[in-house]
Amino acid sequence: MFVKGPEAFDPLTITELAHSRLNNKKGGFLIFQSNFDIHHRSKRSWAKDLNRSLSSLSKADRSSFLDFLVNEERRFRHCSSSYWKSLGECRSACDWLAFSKRLLKPRGTIEAAIALSNSYFLGGAEEPDYGAEIFASVWRSVFEKEIYSEDAVRDFFQKELDDRHWSCWAMKGPSSHLYVPFLIGYSCDENFAVRARIYRSLGQLAHPASVLCLREGVRDPHPLARYAAVVALGEVADFSFVAELVTIAKEDPVRRIRSAALRSLHRIEAYWRFFGSWRQIFRSSEKERSVVEELISQGLLLLDWDLRFGDADDPEDTIYPKVSSETMPFRADFRRIKANNSESKTLESMIRRSEASAKSVPESIHCMRIQLNSRDTDAVSLALCQASYHDHQELEADVEKLAESSSVSVQWHARRALRKFHWNRISSTMKSLAPVYGVNTLF
Repeated sequence: MFVKGPEAFDPLTITELAHSRLNNKKGGFLIFQSNFDIHHRSKRSWAKDLNRSLSSLSKADRSSFLDFLVNEERRFRHCSSSYWKSLGECRSACDWLAFSKRLLKPRGTIEAAIALSNSYFLGGAEEPDYGAEIFASVWRSVFEKEIYSEDAVRDFFQKELDDRHWSCWAMKGPSSHLYVPFLIGYSCDENFAVRARIYRSLGQLAHPASVLCLREGVRDPHPLARYAAVVALGEVADFSFVAELVTIAKEDPVRRIRSAALRSLHRIEAYWRFFGSWRQIFRSSEKERSVVEELISQGLLLLDWDLRFGDADDPEDTIYPKVSSETMPFRADFRRIKANNSESKTLESMIRRSEASAKSVPESIHCMRIQLNSRDTDAVSLALCQASYHDHQELEADVEKLAESSSVSVQWHARRALRKFHWNRISSTMKSLAPVYGVNTLF
């Protein structure tokens, strides 16, 4: 059976295909979302599921909040062509900030907060009043009604390793796009296990505006995190990153990452071939079969999505072929899980040890500065993690120099540390402004 290889994917052809669909279709469903369903949940369905949580609200507040959830889910599951095009025009922090302000009225505060987080991700200006207003609105709309737990986002970087990991795990599933702006911000975590979980959650949420964070994740020095980002880019169907995925599928030193990149290429092309038509396809078995036949003829067989064509409970009715591929996730290998857990906990211990062994903060900063000038790239990467973990912004000038390092790993960790410093400054400003906007906290 013919399976399309990485050399057969032409980035220019796929980009032209995507633009053609965007110009001829008003929008399309984000079909690789976790628990994707073509039917929107009704207000009554939400009320039934959240009955206990809603009991403390007045009738008017309950109705208002249910309307909010229904509208947000509808907006989240379906992405307009104009939104996709606008994402492609955002190339700098200023562009994302301007996009956030344009989104505020037509698409609401959640989408504006996601765009604002991307601006912060690129080191954009704090805009404290605007940022505090946006995140305060998110907090009032969601967390203060106690429908979604604020524990997942409150004081995130002060949590233990396992708590950070499981908090990011919780930020997925139906309507968890409310957490997307926080996941983007927290992707500067020092521990690869937390970053991998963040990339995985962003992939399961499949929000198109998360591609900025995922593209950086593809360059993550740790293979587990890099793998999760590569898979997530396929779930988001980022057609603008095809050339890089082709290179990864051919050259990445880790076999499973090469396989994951090929699977993502299959997903991206398959998605854009039928962008704007997936709802009609999934409502007709005849159309499903026709689509399957076309995908098979093109060699696009490694989609491997949860949403299977045919009846998943009846193997005889599953019309999409099962293709043997080397795309088994790292999490399916229990020996690898054990090794990754041990490595992540060892790394966490080493990061914390620097501050505990120093007699004072100035001494700790002095030791880190010496380590940052070391010729040992592993030692420099560790020092960058320690500097950002303990928020030693006095070392920011040293870190900026390392962002131009010849070592890819050091360069990446330097950029990550600078993002962490920037996010910490923003968090501090937001927390001080929280009472002004009538909320307890913003982060």
